[in-house]
Amino acid sequence: ASPDERDAYLNARNAAFPESPWTRDGLDYFMTSPHWAVGTTFAAFDGSYLVGNVMVYWDPNRVSERRGGYTEEIFTLVPWRGRGIARCLIIRGLEYLRAHGLHEAHLQVRATNEGALGLYTSLGYRVMSETLHLAREISPHSVPSQR
Repeated sequence: ASPDERDAYLNARNAAFPESPWTRDGLDYFMTSPHWAVGTTFAAFDGSYLVGNVMVYWDPNRVSERRGGYTEEIFTLVPWRGRGIARCLIIRGLEYLRAHGLHEAHLQVRATNEGALGLYTSLGYRVMSETLHLAREISPHSVPSQR
């Protein structure tokens, strides 16, 4: 809740996901959303140092027969991986969602993240859909001409 805690979270989260860093504004925006109002985070610490985390939440405005929540922003920093931290945090998150009447937990993961995929499938997650994300360099000499 404090600015120092938010900075500690961002530092750890961005160390885990350097290819897609969050800003303080982005985190603050998420923390004012309806999703965060019903969600929480489970975190692992080594002393006062944040080493792992999972956020769990749902859309309180979405009403359906099978209510689904999200287990997102899952990470364990490299020196602490392989110790069961992420597994423990995810299980705690799933228990939280179940205790709040949710029936499913969703997450997104890169198809190339084999370690995470192995962990998630071992916890009972299954592939529901696949999305391709394409990118192209658009430097001055790389854009094709119209013919």
